[in-house]
Amino acid sequence: MFHNYAISSSSDYIVEITGSSDNAEVQQPNGLRIQSAAKTPQLRKWWGALALAMAFCLSLSLGSRFASASSVAPYPAVDTFSGSGALSANWTNTSSYGQGYVPLAQGGGTVAPSVSGQQGLATYTGISFSNDQYAQAKFVGYSSAQGSTGVCVRMNTAGNGVCYLGDYGLLYSLANGAGNYIIASNCPVAANGDTIQLLVTGTTYTCTDISSGSSVSATDSLYSTGNPGILVDQRKSTVYALASFQADCVPSCNTNSPYPAVDTFSGSGALSTNWTNTSSYGQGYVSLAQNSGTVAPSVSGQQGLATYTGISFSNDQYAQAKFVGYSSAQGSTGVCVRMNTAGNGVCYLGDYGLLYSLANGAGNYIIASNCPVAANGDTIQLLVTGTTYTCTDISSGSSVSATDSLYSTGNPGILVDQRKSTVYALASFQADCVPSCNTNSPYPAVDTFSGSGALSTNWTNTSSYGQGYVSLAQNSGTVAPSVSGQQGLATYTGISFSNDQYAQAKFVGYSSAQGSTGVCVRMNTAGNGVCYLGDYGLLYSLANGAGNYIIASNCPVAANGDTIQLLVTGTTYTCTDISSGSSVSATDSLYSTGNPGILVDQRKSTIYALASFQADCVPSCSGGSSPTPPSTANPQLTVSVTSLSFGSVTVNTAATQSVTLSSTGTSPVTVSAAAITGSGFTIISGSLPVTLNPTQTVTLQVQFQPTATGGAAGQITISSNSTTGGTAVVALSGIGTAAAAHEVYLNWDAPSSSPDPVAGYNIYRSISSGSFQLITASPDAQTAYVDSAVASGSTYSYLVKSVDYNGVESVPSNQITVTIP
Repeated sequence: MFHNYAISSSSDYIVEITGSSDNAEVQQPNGLRIQSAAKTPQLRKWWGALALAMAFCLSLSLGSRFASASSVAPYPAVDTFSGSGALSANWTNTSSYGQGYVPLAQGGGTVAPSVSGQQGLATYTGISFSNDQYAQAKFVGYSSAQGSTGVCVRMNTAGNGVCYLGDYGLLYSLANGAGNYIIASNCPVAANGDTIQLLVTGTTYTCTDISSGSSVSATDSLYSTGNPGILVDQRKSTVYALASFQADCVPSCNTNSPYPAVDTFSGSGALSTNWTNTSSYGQGYVSLAQNSGTVAPSVSGQQGLATYTGISFSNDQYAQAKFVGYSSAQGSTGVCVRMNTAGNGVCYLGDYGLLYSLANGAGNYIIASNCPVAANGDTIQLLVTGTTYTCTDISSGSSVSATDSLYSTGNPGILVDQRKSTVYALASFQADCVPSCNTNSPYPAVDTFSGSGALSTNWTNTSSYGQGYVSLAQNSGTVAPSVSGQQGLATYTGISFSNDQYAQAKFVGYSSAQGSTGVCVRMNTAGNGVCYLGDYGLLYSLANGAGNYIIASNCPVAANGDTIQLLVTGTTYTCTDISSGSSVSATDSLYSTGNPGILVDQRKSTIYALASFQADCVPSCSGGSSPTPPSTANPQLTVSVTSLSFGSVTVNTAATQSVTLSSTGTSPVTVSAAAITGSGFTIISGSLPVTLNPTQTVTLQVQFQPTATGGAAGQITISSNSTTGGTAVVALSGIGTAAAAHEVYLNWDAPSSSPDPVAGYNIYRSISSGSFQLITASPDAQTAYVDSAVASGSTYSYLVKSVDYNGVESVPSNQITVTIP
């Protein structure tokens, strides 16, 4: 029995994806008509551009840094937002109103958009900043609905600059107030109440959660000028706000710790961990306590003395506070400098008008008896530079100076005595070093080890003797363990250093039996710090004098006679062989204080020694600029992009982009490694390590091949000895999209004049001109069929046979052929 029919396809294959329509390739044999309508995906490109904006009003209370009794420098910028309404005149709301920004406003200690549920962005224009600067603020109101809230640097009034968004953990470049591109996506995500900080030095940005101690650094070169700023976005959650703003230019006394020290005593109970109560309890001292804005003895009617030990100060320093609660029954209340935790130092007693030298917390002798007597509510200050002390009533402008040489070290402090009157208290504490690390002591520190025997009194051998350390000794130009074949570790404590510092020395006596010999920074007398071991080429973190963990394993290995240097700025350590010009940078955040030092280990080879030591703070105390190593080498690496966006890429297919590394300095630059992170991202070409002569380039081919749908992020970290920064970061992003699904839809007309009734139809398919195979399990009574088992790029041919109730097939229909796009 034979059935004649024709296949007519009105909807041949359909891709069920919204988008533009493309014509598929269709072949139409005689007697068969197929209408083909193929729909292919139209990709929507997501640029997660944050419409960042914020406006707020701030009332600024400027902290003062005094270089002398009569000269006030307006740094740092400080605002507690204690007013109400518009911000102070120190602030300028950005002009990028196309982003929907409203002015920011202050209210009872916080700053937020003046219109709830909106966003605002403002810059601090009341004073001038250098282009190296930082901004920090307390992050208030965490919500799972992030709102792009944080602090900014190099921000102008048009909304161009860089912001650290504490709720997202993003370091973002803004253009006209809108998100331009991500510089780093792994900044700390701030908890409610954390203080966040963004610091920029050169092209290096460091986002830090000061409360947790976490920080991340990345480089970007788009913006070089502008001011600190703040951004508050309440569009997704109205809980977001900021508090306790502070900003400064860098260099300042200490770029790693926030200066000045500020305490508003706004809490309740014990003082913050920045304070140490003195141990001179024989004087009847009790611990000091804070209470809603003031500080007083924790036991009413007693006295207390505490020093600010949370950050490091130079020996030239000042302390100031608001004098609260005047009484005719004076109580020896005031501010102190060069005060140690045993109670030795100098205090200005505002109620007596005395400048007093204390020993173990007790009055030792009067230095000056004619200091200003403070009125209730006056701000008093004690400044010391060298041997000159100046007691000032800032509120009245009166001051007196006198000299004393008993104490040369110590920290700012406060003394509150309520033994004669319980009304006495202090408020609004501030302290800083004056005006740099130490202008009174000789910088840099230099030692030629020209003597014999014990080191000079500038050095302190570490107390970590459990590691088998012996004291170091000098001998006619070199330094080595005092016992041959042993090891020694010492720190230079003769002068005060900022926490940004370097140490360098001449490496003497190379041997294949390495001995862990080199220079150290941020090393304390317990043996906690970081050392560059020149014989191993290691950057090592030490704890109690023992190796804790490796920070970098690719530092230059010094040759006999080379001068090696270890520099730390913020969380970035740079180990340099000055003689060869090679250097490597790495980051670590464990240690933030300490002094330069030296380590000599002769346990494996007794020829090891060091010579020609030098150390300084960074920026240099003498001039405020970073030290210039005695080398003419200037390797510089320029990276062509700071970010790569691959857009949307179909899962299990690959897209490729390139990053070009160029040598732009005056000497060869060595690119040691390029590490890549992020799912689906790989470097497929570009051989490293490589040394590039000036003007030479190398290209890295970066591939994104997603294995799953959804957004992906990563980064390339490029390590080199570039003097513009040893680490460069390229942010990566892309979106994996599902492959399009295809179907072929066939229909035909039933035979109209068959003497043998039709029971159904068998459908046959051929793939790429192969043999026809039956693709239906049993005869189908319908006159249409959908083939969902097709793949993109393949060609399929179809024919149909009718079947009667005895299972007998007709001759085949004519064929139809389609190619799936």
